[in-house]
Amino acid sequence: MRFIFIALTILISVSAFPQKIQKIDAILLKKDSKDTLNVKIKVSANLFDKTLLNEGSFCRNLIVIDTNDKTWPEEKWLKPKELDYLEFIDFKGKTRIFVARQDTGPLSKMDPLNKSLFEELFVGEISWYRQYSLNAYDSSTHESDYFIKKDKKKPIFIHLFTSHKKQLLKLAKDMPKLEPMIQALNNSDFDYDILEILKAYDDFKSNSI
Repeated sequence: MRFIFIALTILISVSAFPQKIQKIDAILLKKDSKDTLNVKIKVSANLFDKTLLNEGSFCRNLIVIDTNDKTWPEEKWLKPKELDYLEFIDFKGKTRIFVARQDTGPLSKMDPLNKSLFEELFVGEISWYRQYSLNAYDSSTHESDYFIKKDKKKPIFIHLFTSHKKQLLKLAKDMPKLEPMIQALNNSDFDYDILEILKAYDDFKSNSI
């Protein structure tokens, strides 16, 4: 009981600890607009690793600063459903691209009612997108992954009762030599390994045409 009390105390203390807000350069495109804007946005770092960006910073609202547009206030709040495109370089120097559902391309297969921004992780024969959301109870950031294959009508949603490995084995069954790579997926370089599998599958399909 004492251990549980201590753990809860730590959790509450950590949740209450203010996260440092940082301003980074970004490119965004609002819906119903053809003009991209070069702006600064407010984001926070991961609570436990300051080199990781907290994607929860813009799950509900994106705070945009100094757009050089005099008609805007100094700080403007935009909801994800108001955007078509967002691009920035994170704390590790990686370019991050977030897009809304479109009427063409892989994301056209997503539910039209889903107004979120999806991180574009790979676009090809099997495209890979990630959606971020905030937990209603503790405001922690939750990730949901989708695989969208060209010859499939619906996206494959990775949920509690399935796995990336299981779905990739199904999606890439026409390329048996990828099975060892898929079976070897582990948590250490998870995203990198999935990306390499999708690239290999893309090359296979390109060479088979």
